[in-house]
Amino acid sequence: MKKLIISFFVFVLLISVFNVGMAQEKDSFEFVFVPKCVHPWYESVKNGAQTAVDEFAKRGIEINVKFNAASTCQVTKFVQTIESTIASNPDGLAIAVLDQAAANNVINEAISRDIMTITFDTDAPESNRLMFVGQYYTEDIKMGRRAAETIAEHIGYEGQVGILIGSPTANGHQNRTKGFKEKIAEYEDIEIVTELADEDNLEKAINLTEQAIKAHPDIKAFWAVNATNPYGAAKAIEAMGKEEEIKVVATADMPDTIKYIRQGIILEALCLDPYEMGYWSVYYMWAEEVGHTIPDNHHTTMRIVTPENIKDNPKYDAPEYYPGD
Repeated sequence: MKKLIISFFVFVLLISVFNVGMAQEKDSFEFVFVPKCVHPWYESVKNGAQTAVDEFAKRGIEINVKFNAASTCQVTKFVQTIESTIASNPDGLAIAVLDQAAANNVINEAISRDIMTITFDTDAPESNRLMFVGQYYTEDIKMGRRAAETIAEHIGYEGQVGILIGSPTANGHQNRTKGFKEKIAEYEDIEIVTELADEDNLEKAINLTEQAIKAHPDIKAFWAVNATNPYGAAKAIEAMGKEEEIKVVATADMPDTIKYIRQGIILEALCLDPYEMGYWSVYYMWAEEVGHTIPDNHHTTMRIVTPENIKDNPKYDAPEYYPGD
């Protein structure tokens, strides 16, 4: 009941912000989300979108949300996925940008065909996209700086560290890496000895971490900037028996990441808010489609998960968040 009341209040607030005095002539819509690639992180985006869909349904507005993603995080496949989505002519399109330069043309093509197109999670600000829903770039830089501070303190402000960058063309990953490097540069006795791109692929993250540890046996920690490589790195560290010697700071609170926080290999997780991205993307696409005013940006914020505050979040009571399950 509490959630229903909050949702209703949010809807009423949106109506006032969007000048809903205009007549709504359409009551059925199709919106498509195109993530960077297939990944379980986007399940929370789906959940947020579904919450919005359910709220609209209670008011007699039918919204059909689909997710269309390439199987791997490769730029060519990403662009092809957007092109195939444009061909299906949906009412609205929400894109998590894998590569800005490659995305600009296809986003502009969608807009030219009167497909209402926004970005979420990662942005393409130089395109003609109508708005962005996600974490502002300064928050990504802040994440990187926080990761550097946590690692520096843990290793006693000296030693070798590495970065698992994820997708080097994704602006969120770029900015988290940038923030990390900026802060680490302040510690003269810490050296970044490796920077590896795993493209959100678990096996690649495991293999790259193993290779990095073999090449740099004195390495003490990794900053893992996407949702996959934190537990990929942790699995490699565990398999090599290096749990006490090498630690990880993570991005996102995937179940395996939480398990490794509990086991002590991952020091903490710095999390975006994918649920909010899905929820608000649906609301803004609807608002734009029926002629209301939407902002240029809706910024979400970072959340930090530590061994100490895991117990305060009921979400992590589920069995999948515990080691050995």
